[in-house]
Amino acid sequence: MNELSLLTAAKKGDQEAFLALVEPLERHLYQTALGILGNCHDAEDAWQNTVLNAWRHIRSLRGPHFKTWITRILLNEAKAILRQRRRAPIPVPSLPEGTETQDRTDSLVLQDYLVSLPEQQREAILLRFWLDLSLEDIAALTGVPLSTAKTRLYQGVAKLKARMKEAEIGARQIPF
Repeated sequence: MNELSLLTAAKKGDQEAFLALVEPLERHLYQTALGILGNCHDAEDAWQNTVLNAWRHIRSLRGPHFKTWITRILLNEAKAILRQRRRAPIPVPSLPEGTETQDRTDSLVLQDYLVSLPEQQREAILLRFWLDLSLEDIAALTGVPLSTAKTRLYQGVAKLKARMKEAEIGARQIPF
């Protein structure tokens, strides 16, 4: 079954079709939640709530863009958890074993700088550089015009680069 026929079946209440749509996105959704929330327990909660809410509201999906729609639900779930916690640490992807101590220190400093950014800029950076989403996808997921998504990303990157330059952290650590 292709995605469109799975989507049609899921909208008619076919739970197996819905699960067939969700299963390939499981890693994407979990990694997105983990990137925003910073810990595996909250990421699992956000992911589970997302799947439940998507199943409950599958009939409201307009158009064939299931991945964008369910990712938007996940972002809303993650934001709700952040509001409850107020401020979330953002993990920087782990460096490979054997990486020099200075690289690990730089990675921790980068994590601190990410956490210090305004939420909207931090979210844009995570979506673009850690999840490799296009600016168009970021705009759609965050519900803002493309120009706003570009501005948030540009300002966040500029702030990170300035702070890292001040701290003399090597450009090798910056993924942008």
